Amino acid sequence: MQIRGIGLSSLLSAARPAVAQPGLLDRVELGRGVVTRPELVKLLFNMRRDIPRVEGFLQRHQEAGVFVLGSARAEEDSEDFRKAEDVGKSLAHVNEDPIGGGGPSLMFAVPRAFKEERRRLAPFENAPRTLAVALELPHETGVNPAVDDSEVLSEFLFRKLALIRNSRAFLALPGGIGTLDEVFEIWAQTSRDQHKGPLGFTQTNFWKPILNAIYDVGVRQRSLIGRGCFERVDYTDDHDDFFHRLPPWATIRKGQEPFAVTSARLQQEITETVQALDDRPEAVAVLGGRGLASDDPVLHTLRELSRMLTDEQVELRVGNPPEIARAVTEGADGAPVQALKLIDEEMPSLPGLEVLAEQTDFISHRELLTRSARGLVYAPGGLGTLSSLFAVLTQIQTGKRPEVPIVLVGTSFWKPIFQAIEESMLNEHRRYISPEDLGLVTITDDPRHAYQVLTGRLH
Repeated sequence: MQIRGIGLSSLLSAARPAVAQPGLLDRVELGRGVVTRPELVKLLFNMRRDIPRVEGFLQRHQEAGVFVLGSARAEEDSEDFRKAEDVGKSLAHVNEDPIGGGGPSLMFAVPRAFKEERRRLAPFENAPRTLAVALELPHETGVNPAVDDSEVLSEFLFRKLALIRNSRAFLALPGGIGTLDEVFEIWAQTSRDQHKGPLGFTQTNFWKPILNAIYDVGVRQRSLIGRGCFERVDYTDDHDDFFHRLPPWATIRKGQEPFAVTSARLQQEITETVQALDDRPEAVAVLGGRGLASDDPVLHTLRELSRMLTDEQVELRVGNPPEIARAVTEGADGAPVQALKLIDEEMPSLPGLEVLAEQTDFISHRELLTRSARGLVYAPGGLGTLSSLFAVLTQIQTGKRPEVPIVLVGTSFWKPIFQAIEESMLNEHRRYISPEDLGLVTITDDPRHAYQVLTGRLH
């Protein structure tokens, strides 16, 4: 069944869950253009539903507390679960509301322990204190019973926007792919001063191997991440000390625009970009690469890969980094290359490169670059690149977007990171990821291998 002749206002006012009747999402008219891809239509439907819920949550909780993130797979008798309970008790003592994802395991341990300790410290306190912004997921049955007030959204994009914007600080417990998604998004935003709250990593025996691997390949080997980014985070097993050093809300809010302005801009830019993407063929998106040296072998691999895909009549899509845009357009040799541009950053004028739309927000820019792509290629990059990659992996892992081939070019960069992730998250003590999660990516330096993966020709 197809929907025809529906204008944009009608589409958005008719918003409903993306999982409902997917056959109706095959073709929807937007103004002069026609959206034919279900993934793009889902984003528009869910945007219209999620944004008012985010606004309501932010209005109810103007100055919320600490966003605690961690695994949904920890066993209740594990050390990680007990540490999460300690975090909840500490928050009760410093009188800071815990905010989380509302799921099971560690996301349940923190608010439950908080409430039990607050009952002991202030038995007549009745105001809602434990908060969550949850996500509709097929394998979870709803918000856990320890949460007093919550919203349930459809899109990771808007969930992260709500959780990050309304938190004084962030504390990362051990977790899996989804925790890495949130960690890198928070870290990227704090490194750009988009959020001024501190980011802490507790249970350092879990986190240090991963962060050390990122430091080695991102700072020492290729200078893609500034040393200052690592100086902005806390590695601490003393979360009491971390909580006692939280900055005041006046510091956090300084320079922050009203959410009504943010949401209006996001809705306009997402709608315009969806229309622009739908007019073009499905593309392989190439991300990362900001700061790569001009003689980095990764750029040679990308040129060759672009040439092979262009010969196969596959279009490519890039963002702002000039190193990637140049390598991809050189490989495409004048063939069309799609580009999505961040307004505040320059994009080189190159043969075949066509800017389809512009965005102002990093988080929506990265989401739109990968949305509806037939394949993804990641070059070595900084925190934004890591955030984009693990956002996609989280969405695939949770069934929120279809699986597509993902190629990570640059084995000396990517292999140490994924080896550290596997050692921390998949061992005799923790099963926070599965071998299938690791199998979602292909790491290579060979353009022909990458081409075969992206075109489905690898047997």
